[in-house]
Amino acid sequence: MVDYLISTLMSFLIGIGHGLEPDHISTARLYKKDYKKIIKFAVSHSAGYILIAIPIIYLASFFEEEILIISYITGIFFGVLLMIETVTGKEFDIDPKFAGVLQGSVVLTPSKILTIVLAFASPFPYNVGILLAFAIGSTLSIMAFSLLTVVPAKYSFWFNIVVSLITITYITFQLITSP
Repeated sequence: MVDYLISTLMSFLIGIGHGLEPDHISTARLYKKDYKKIIKFAVSHSAGYILIAIPIIYLASFFEEEILIISYITGIFFGVLLMIETVTGKEFDIDPKFAGVLQGSVVLTPSKILTIVLAFASPFPYNVGILLAFAIGSTLSIMAFSLLTVVPAKYSFWFNIVVSLITITYITFQLITSP
């Protein structure tokens, strides 16, 4: 029982860290201060993760390279989208549920794999609790960072440029250096 509690706490903390990854910040920035869309994105992201968490670990063993490439391209896409929107001033209307489920289910990160491994090391229903702890931590951190980040309008342009560049650079680096 203590092992389960430790794994659940670790999963929750990993989820908090996961929610602060650059592609989540880029996507949340696309929704400006539309708090309902940010919440929908965060919840949908975690729902996408939960729906795909168990099957993805089996697929990854057969299609690991292809899944990683699709994962990185998806993350880069949202970084580029933020940059285009910021530079052109044209807003894209991307459904937060679609973006959340897409990032939650397609983008494969080490934190997601680690949580899945923790979950598989535990029996049912404890493994479901571990996955849910990650999803809750991730949802809360995406919402908290997005909702609490108040960037004055005069700095918003440069802030978005920096966030999108960090996202694109970080994920491109992962793509290039992945085994």
